[in-house]
Amino acid sequence: MGRREEMKIKMLFLAGILLAVATMVFTKTLEAGDFPKRVGYVNDFADVFSPEESLVLEDKIQEFYKKTRIEIIVVTMKSLEEGKRPNEYLQELSEDWKTGDRSILLLMVPERERGGAAINLGSEIKQNFNPVVAWQAVYKDMFPGAMVGQANEGIVKAVQRIIQYYTEKLGRAL
Repeated sequence: MGRREEMKIKMLFLAGILLAVATMVFTKTLEAGDFPKRVGYVNDFADVFSPEESLVLEDKIQEFYKKTRIEIIVVTMKSLEEGKRPNEYLQELSEDWKTGDRSILLLMVPERERGGAAINLGSEIKQNFNPVVAWQAVYKDMFPGAMVGQANEGIVKAVQRIIQYYTEKLGRAL
């Protein structure tokens, strides 16, 4: 084998290694941060809402935000990364979307076995939000709704529960 053929083999070998490394890095980057883009207050990536339901909920949350400057962000997903728990995913999504200190994120993964509902509270909200209300929003509203094929209704109930909590806390209609 001549020197020229040896050089070609070495270059092909090196190119193969570089391609393999680049593929691994690219795949890992996608796994670590492959989040959908936020589209508003209602981010229905699992299609649990009709367009009309989504619009009504979006308007209700927007009105709440105008009066309180607290964001309620609803997220539905068809599935999560293998082994990822809903609360872990929601925390990472909150960081990726750069939600504020005055935000409440609700996640629903309706087809997930053994429940796919979670809530994430911004740091300012955590200081004064009743943890019982957070628990009820997930386990009395969202989770049961998903179990009977009514994820949309469960999410709406959770949002209503949060708005009712602030209505009572602030002593005025929202």
